[in-house]
Amino acid sequence: LYVYDYFGKGRYYDIVAAPWISGNTLDTEIKRAVQDNDPDRISALSAAFEAMAYELLDRKWAHGDIKPENIIVGKDNRMTLADYDAMYIPCITGDYAVEIGTPAYQHPSRDCNFFCKSIDDYSIAIIAVSLRVLSLDPSLYNLFNQSDNILLYPHEILSGTSEAYEEILRLLAVSGEHAAYNLALKLQSPSPSIPRIK
Repeated sequence: LYVYDYFGKGRYYDIVAAPWISGNTLDTEIKRAVQDNDPDRISALSAAFEAMAYELLDRKWAHGDIKPENIIVGKDNRMTLADYDAMYIPCITGDYAVEIGTPAYQHPSRDCNFFCKSIDDYSIAIIAVSLRVLSLDPSLYNLFNQSDNILLYPHEILSGTSEAYEEILRLLAVSGEHAAYNLALKLQSPSPSIPRIK
């Protein structure tokens, strides 16, 4: 995009253009499903999120601020990302991040110097685990949601002070959700990058 300044001089700026997507944000859909005590709906949201995440992990770029408010859920449950301010694109981004995402969905050690294809790993893991657990027990939302998270806070997980995390591990273990349990264990990663997240 070529942008002119007040004096008639201008320069080119790299942009990302995307089509308009209709739907509700994922946080709105989660709240509705919990209010309706609808674990099947939450399970469908969980599966749709995992499908979107799987596609994203195959891409060469990364979003940088994955959170429920930045995910639009279409009528067919297809999820689409919005708000690309923190995006990593190898061919047009610099060496550091201008924005590091929302703390409730980011590893505590993520800073502007951690700017690579792996910036979405931790966000994907924490949302995927939270949705899977809510599909097993929607009542956990009312116990552990504090409006800026779903169930968990990364800094509490890593400091060993998260009651929600302990309950999630217990519930996943007894329910036989081995893949989700293993992903939940990876939330203790010392790095924002989660090896073999796919």
